[in-house]
Parts: sequence; structure tokens; C-alpha cells
Amino acid sequence: MSEKVVLGVDNRAISEPVVRWITERALLDEPLDIEIVSVADVGWVPAGASDVEYRNAYEQALWESVEALRARIPGVPVETTLLWGLPGSLLVDASARADLLVLAGDRAGFVQGLVSGTLPLRVAARSRCPVVVVPAEHTPAPHAHHGRRVVLGVSLDSSDDQAVEFAGREAARYGYPLHIVHAVPLPQSLLVEDLISDDPVDELLRAGGRMLDTTVAEVQARHPHLAVTSSTPRGRTVESLDDESRDAAMLVVGSRGRGPVGSVVLGSVSHDVLRNPPCVVAVVPHARARTSEGGTGS
Repeated sequence: MSEKVVLGVDNRAISEPVVRWITERALLDEPLDIEIVSVADVGWVPAGASDVEYRNAYEQALWESVEALRARIPGVPVETTLLWGLPGSLLVDASARADLLVLAGDRAGFVQGLVSGTLPLRVAARSRCPVVVVPAEHTPAPHAHHGRRVVLGVSLDSSDDQAVEFAGREAARYGYPLHIVHAVPLPQSLLVEDLISDDPVDELLRAGGRMLDTTVAEVQARHPHLAVTSSTPRGRTVESLDDESRDAAMLVVGSRGRGPVGSVVLGSVSHDVLRNPPCVVAVVPHARARTSEGGTGS
């Protein structure tokens, strides 16, 4: 069965980093079925431009995007969809029929065109499928075992379940090892010089390590041939994930998805890694987000 990938573009053609990432994925064993979705934003039309000119720019971008993909991955089915409306809502709608929703980003946290500013954050928060953001610096590895790995950030509660399963599948699919990270933030009281004690810090690390061992065992039970490692660094989660994933093929984090109201804002970790992605980032929604009703605006 083919993996359905929806690529979001604006009135410019698909970015070269996304083309490279999709090409790399297409070389794997599982077949792809690609849909390129462009949303002409009804809330913004350039001064002096007619609706026809505005729409033509999006149609041209779709045509160029198809040509770019077919030149790299001939034989892979590619279709296009041009929508007229609110990009946030319509991209979330498109995610309901996809296995992956892919957007282009850059290292500074600004994402091109229709996925600029806070919009990718809101789309990821409400998406029904994993959202992959490909930064401008992305380059494919020469081969599957070139020192790269998939890094998974976990909070060690039930909200991790879908992210853990996704990360395990991705690592196994590419032939990369999986490294699972649970950062242990230190309570403020332990940062006061007069109150510093190794005992409570060590206990926090031991407790996190025990729970992390359980997660590692669960992944290895599902993927017996997958190399899985873990770590419990001290400090802020975002900084720890950034350090661990600078040379990674992908960083996977979860989105809690707390329903129509709560899901419009990502958790702080997912938010921060998307604003400044160290590598390709996948945000995986909690199971509740996949089945809940989405919001109505962007």
C-alpha cells in the first residue's frame, strides 16, 4: 500500500530541500503517492493584481512543482490540488487524507510563503497526521548508514505513544539507529547554590532512566533489528534535543492535541523546535488529535 504524502506549497514552486527529501524517501522500498496542495489565501491579494493573475501564480507553482518531482522520481504518482481559502484550515483538512503533511522551512524558523510565521505551528498543532518540516539546509545522506540517526524526544507519558511508534517505523524504514532522549529539567530549588544536592538530582535521573528503559524495550519488541539507544541529559528539553539532533536525519516530537481549543497551540517543545529546526522535524499528533473535530479558522 502506498504512503500518501501531501506537500504544501504557496505561489512558488516546491523548494529544492523538499525535492531532495522526497527523492530520498522515494528510493526506499515503500511506494509513495504524492499530492501537492497549494492554497491561495483569500485574506491577501497583492495590490493592483487581479484574481486571475493571483490564481495563475499558484497554478504555475503547481506545474513547476510537478515537473521538479517527475524529473527526479519518474513513475511516482503526483497529483495537484489548488484551493482558495484559509491556508491553515485547508491544510489541516488535507492532513486528514494523508500519512504525512510536508512543509518547507529554514534554519531561522521562518517558513516560505503560505507556511510563514506562526502558520506551520498552528497547522502542526491541529494536523490529523504527522507534519514534517524540511529546513533549507537539508541534504540527503550518501547512504543509509552514514553516521546519521533518528532522534526522538519523549516526556514519558501516554502522549508519547504515537511519536514513539512513528519514530521506530522511520528509523527502521531508513536503516538508521534510533536515539531516544528524555531531558530532565532541574527544579529551580536545586539551582540555588546553598540548596544544591546530588541526591535529589540523581534520583530524578534514575527515575527518568527507568521509565526510558521501558520505552526502549517496547520499541525493540516492535522492531527487533533496530539499534536503539537512550539518554537523560540534564537541562531544558529544547536545548537537549537541539544538541542531540544537530547531525540527525530526523527529530521526532509529539503534539498533545487537546481538542478544538487546546490543540491550536503546540506544546512548548514542539513549538520551539519548529521555530528553529536543527534538522528535518516531524511533529506527531496524539491519537485524540487524529479523531477530534478541527478548528474553523487559521
